[in-house]
Amino acid sequence: MEQHTDEIWKDIDGFPMYQVSNYGRIISLFYNEVLLRKTVVNKYGYERIILTKAGKRKTFSVHVLVAKAFVPNPDNKPEVNHIDGDKLNNRAENLIWATKCENQQHAWRIGLKKSLHGTTNPKSKLTAEQVLYIREHYIPRHPEFGGRALAKKFGVHPTTIHEIITRKGYKDVL
Repeated sequence: MEQHTDEIWKDIDGFPMYQVSNYGRIISLFYNEVLLRKTVVNKYGYERIILTKAGKRKTFSVHVLVAKAFVPNPDNKPEVNHIDGDKLNNRAENLIWATKCENQQHAWRIGLKKSLHGTTNPKSKLTAEQVLYIREHYIPRHPEFGGRALAKKFGVHPTTIHEIITRKGYKDVL
């Protein structure tokens, strides 16, 4: 096993046969042999690992194990946040404790979460083609192609038509 010169190992609380490093690696110490443990990535993109004690298996998030061992939590915050937004970068220097709100605000701030506006919103009533049709055919106060008529035709509020025409809404459609 390759060892980094500044890599530090600590026992995992409650699982004395395992250690976690500040680099986000896990080893097992069974049978006087040091084995680097493999992790799996769950559907949310986080590294997970199964540890065994007394024949019972328990799954842990690697970033949480690293944070518990290496990152102070004086305010007793419940979640661990990846500073750079990379869920696979589990180095201690990349982790901080956060509240749920702080974690979500951070995700918005660095662009991990994006607002779902226009056609990217799953509840959008209009397709990109319909938005383009509205922009191309709109004629103010026209009985067939005015704001009210188009709103009725597509089942949306006249304000939606106005926002499409003024490009304040459905900005994702060029």
